[in-house]
Amino acid sequence: MENKKYSYFYDIHCHTFNLSHAGLMSFINRFFLENTLSFNDLLNGNLFQIILQVIFNKKTKSRPVSKFLKWLTIGLVAIVAIAFVAACIYFIVYVVSRFILGKGDGFDYILELAIKVIAFLVAILLLFVVYKLIILLKGTVSKKGKVAKTLSRTVNVLSVFENDLGRQLRFMELDYISMVPQVKKKIQEISGKYSSDFYSIIKREWQKNGASFKVGDRSYDRVILTPLIMDFYYKGFKNLDEKKVHYNLPPRKTVIDQCLDIYTGIRDYKRISNIRIMEVYPFLGLNPENYNLEMNVQFNGDLHVPENLQDLWKHVMFIKRTRTFIYFRYFNEADETEKRLQEQLLGLIKNNDDREAVVKLIEKFKVTGRNAEGYYSRNALAKMICKYFGKYRNTSFQDFRERSTFNPWDKAGATTTSFWEIRDYFFSGIKVYPPMGYRPWPGEDDWENHIRVNLLYQFCEERGIPIVTHCSDGGFKTVVDDIETDKGIASPFHWENVLENYPELKLDFAHFGNQASYADKRWGEWTDKILSFIDNEDFPNVYADLSDIGIEKGRYKKLMDKIIDYGAKRGGEGYYDRLGDHILYGTDFMVNLFHVRSNLEYLEIFDKSKAFDRHFNKDKFCQENPGRFLFGL
Repeated sequence: MENKKYSYFYDIHCHTFNLSHAGLMSFINRFFLENTLSFNDLLNGNLFQIILQVIFNKKTKSRPVSKFLKWLTIGLVAIVAIAFVAACIYFIVYVVSRFILGKGDGFDYILELAIKVIAFLVAILLLFVVYKLIILLKGTVSKKGKVAKTLSRTVNVLSVFENDLGRQLRFMELDYISMVPQVKKKIQEISGKYSSDFYSIIKREWQKNGASFKVGDRSYDRVILTPLIMDFYYKGFKNLDEKKVHYNLPPRKTVIDQCLDIYTGIRDYKRISNIRIMEVYPFLGLNPENYNLEMNVQFNGDLHVPENLQDLWKHVMFIKRTRTFIYFRYFNEADETEKRLQEQLLGLIKNNDDREAVVKLIEKFKVTGRNAEGYYSRNALAKMICKYFGKYRNTSFQDFRERSTFNPWDKAGATTTSFWEIRDYFFSGIKVYPPMGYRPWPGEDDWENHIRVNLLYQFCEERGIPIVTHCSDGGFKTVVDDIETDKGIASPFHWENVLENYPELKLDFAHFGNQASYADKRWGEWTDKILSFIDNEDFPNVYADLSDIGIEKGRYKKLMDKIIDYGAKRGGEGYYDRLGDHILYGTDFMVNLFHVRSNLEYLEIFDKSKAFDRHFNKDKFCQENPGRFLFGL
């Protein structure tokens, strides 16, 4: 074991996935259609939606059209309607005058007037079309450089997304050490010349210059990454009208397959890079609605398990708020220890009806299909959580590090553990993603899903397992976003009931509630709501991260203006001190590459930004705060 005490830099919000995970359809939906149209809109030929998107370049579903454009659209429709009605009326008058009443000067005057009116209306439309063409041509001429930059950036993004995950991690490592100017220069000198001694050359330069990089006022010699796995299972196909698509089975890559890729990526990174400044502890992507509940019954009473019988939780779960007893792993009665554990469980149940119900579950489980580990054959929520977090206790980083699947100080990067043997201490937390269907608080009218989320929150709160939730109005969206009724599927308002019932839950609101549709300011009521959660002493473990915010100069300042504005109106004593302890640095790599050239550029923007200096110590965002969020430091 290494005895050196490292200085860790944390990126609490990043991704390592490729196009086999997200799929081109998810990319088209996010980056080309910008979540405005669904695949069904395209299949059904929803021309009005498409025309509004092309002409006004505005969202018609997920984002409201501005009042000006709304009334402009209404005005244009009114003009067209008036022109059509006028033409019909005057045509009728013309026919009546010509064939019934006879031709006369009066009617010739009316016909001439009708032609003039119609010509006038058509002229208005033609002027509007010409105006749009001029704007289009002007934009094309003035934005040639921007178009070229966008094309090169797209190629840059694809070069990352089409690579394997091990190489993506090595890209990130090279960006971190490039914060040292001499190392950056050396990498640029041999860029594209990836010979067998590439990493040896870079390592020598890295060590020659102190083997550490500086961000803000601190130097760091290690990086902790927590890649957030996302469940891309449906890739936008979930609500597809399958009758219109012949090959309508959705391309799929399950979460477990994605976990396998990350496992392989970490292994390959440690095997190939001899610099190895990064320790990688992924977050498991999870949507409880995609999993079964296993065998369960509703209790009339409660179930209290003493500390000396905690092994019961390897087989059963009891959700206090809903009084739901779940039996998910078989008690092997041929094993004396497990047989005794089963008997002790029955002895803890005081209510006779509850005990009878559990006995029936045990008998039923005896005749159902189960695997060699005793789990029910179907993939269930309790099984998934217990398998990967059953032994997890948020005690210290050192404890997590020692138990980690990949021994971080093993310089050879070797491991005898295969992915299929992974249990606890591979994942450091759980990622949920509302735009792809996760609902933070299904109502009691949806009882099974209500039980599922309570199971997740109780388990995470009791063990200190951190949760990261997507919280911006962008993203990979596969569900309808009804902004009129629920403020947006990713809104932090949906988490109010969660925190009221699980106030100790560790929860990070990603992207700080960024609303790109909020009057072009990006910081609206979502950010206010997050700030109110953090400002509430009843919720000590609520955080917000800066991922995908620092994509251009000045963006941090705009967020800071919002924070100051909220503080002036509602922040109490110690507002900035408390908030400064609950902000986390994140990049959203690789998604942020649609806005910046590299993770290095993103780091440099954060390093040079002075936006936080007056009220915060931004170094805490990269070290103390994420350490506390992840490991309770």
